[in-house]
Amino acid sequence: MTGRIIRAELVRGPGGPLALVVLAATAGVLLVNPDWAGNWNGLAMGVRESLLLSCPLVAMAGTWAAGRQRRRQTADLLATAPRPRWQPFAASWLALTAGASLGLLGGWLTGGALVLPIATYAGIGWIWTLLVCAPALGASAAFGMAVGHFASWRLMAPITGIAAGLAMLWSQSMASGGFKWLAPVPGKSFLGDVGYAASTNALHTAWFSGLALTFLAVASLRRRILALVPAALAVAAATSLMALPVHWTTEAVAEEKVCVTNGATVCGPRHQEHLYPELAGLARPMLDKIRGVPGSPTQITYGGAEGTTLHEPTPTGALADPADERRALAQWLASDNYRCPGRPFSEGSAAAARWLLEGIPGTEGLIASVPVRDRDWVVRYYAALETCDAAAMHELVGE
Repeated sequence: MTGRIIRAELVRGPGGPLALVVLAATAGVLLVNPDWAGNWNGLAMGVRESLLLSCPLVAMAGTWAAGRQRRRQTADLLATAPRPRWQPFAASWLALTAGASLGLLGGWLTGGALVLPIATYAGIGWIWTLLVCAPALGASAAFGMAVGHFASWRLMAPITGIAAGLAMLWSQSMASGGFKWLAPVPGKSFLGDVGYAASTNALHTAWFSGLALTFLAVASLRRRILALVPAALAVAAATSLMALPVHWTTEAVAEEKVCVTNGATVCGPRHQEHLYPELAGLARPMLDKIRGVPGSPTQITYGGAEGTTLHEPTPTGALADPADERRALAQWLASDNYRCPGRPFSEGSAAAARWLLEGIPGTEGLIASVPVRDRDWVVRYYAALETCDAAAMHELVGE
């Protein structure tokens, strides 16, 4: 009987529409912030980030569902039948949680279809990061249903959603200490090499599960004192979560240095490897121009203290703005990561970067208001840069 109620809630109740709403929210967040492109761990972190939008929507749906039960006088009907009142309440909660989880899974599958062809490694730590989403959505649904059970105001559903969203935002940006870890989203994006530690995922699971059971017990059990058991679990998990010294972990395989040669050599962490062939194509004309110049770079390096950084890719794993990426590469090649401070060096690197871009189709106007130099000037520039010779650099930029 309970299974039939859950199926009815999914098909004819709010569970089905909620799945579509969460699917749209998850896919939307992933498309707007595609840092996860080409990486399974990054995709899982992106899905967790989408909970910032999904959890308030699920809480709002839970409040509406509980209000619908009151409007249909479900409690009065149950008084005439030998069935505990928690059963339809729990069935409605399960349907909401299942619907939201299916929608989130659909969003993950959408991103996964783009990651699969270009993924450069397959760790397993991200699986637990993804699975925590289910109890987080369950806690949101239970919170909304508890509010809807005790508050009969028709506008309570949107108020609950707004309150849940504000609470999550507060936990990210306003709270101090460990309070921010009580929300499912820490408010940080990743390129794919860093994720939640196993201990954090385990405590998140216990925290959200304890919250969900507490809300359900308070709203549906006659003996509400039983809610103290899951509440104790939630408090213990929350206390441990806030006291945990380390919340992040780095997968070693994601940070392994790899090199790709496609006319030019590009090296960097493995989790960005799918972008290196395109970057090598962009860098090749510039590396060809400085080949043989003493002190000039011979390859492109990403990551680390001396490497450059990538801009945001597209969801398909390509560069969002190749022209801007080429300009950034030229500036890195010209300045060697700005290791020499001072105005003469910044002015010299701008001139050298413009020389590197000069004559390459599509680079017109990328670096303006800088005089064009010749190769002899660039040779002297790299010589001054290698020793951080401020006097020589000042003389060069004054020419």
